[in-house]
Amino acid sequence: MCYHIAFEVKLESILDVFPDLVVDKQLEVEYPIASYINGFHHQPQQVMVRSRKDGKRHLTLMRWGYLPNGVKNLEEAEKFENGYKDEDGKWHTGYITLNAVGEELLEKRLYKDAALNRRCVVFIQGFYEWYHHYPIGKKGQRLKTAVKYPHHIYLKDNPYDFTMIAGIWNPWKH
Repeated sequence: MCYHIAFEVKLESILDVFPDLVVDKQLEVEYPIASYINGFHHQPQQVMVRSRKDGKRHLTLMRWGYLPNGVKNLEEAEKFENGYKDEDGKWHTGYITLNAVGEELLEKRLYKDAALNRRCVVFIQGFYEWYHHYPIGKKGQRLKTAVKYPHHIYLKDNPYDFTMIAGIWNPWKH
């Protein structure tokens, strides 16, 4: 998944394209919309999955970021994602699992089972990539530190209000 996305898609727009979609009761009450979502905040995101129970497509909320099977609660999830210091003061680096690269899905043990068995579709309006501009310094040389500008990337002639990107998921409950 991308690290930064825009999601200003109305539920009605998705239902126009997928009229048979079963919508979670939580989304019927409060359907979140945001012009900018930072993936590193691990907020819930609207995802379409095919249910194994009834075979229908469901629109549900899933936590952004991939958590492996061994993560048991929210405290462990935050340690996994952000890193932590153990009792001896040693720092353990966290893992960034927001962007599972398609070419590596079947090679990495972390993603392989989900890539084969638990795929989903994530609805977005677009995503953000950063343009790095290196300004010229006082002596005429390019500076080493870039100024970053966000660029909103979306489908220009898209007939729908949304774009769909592929995702994988793992069952996890806090």
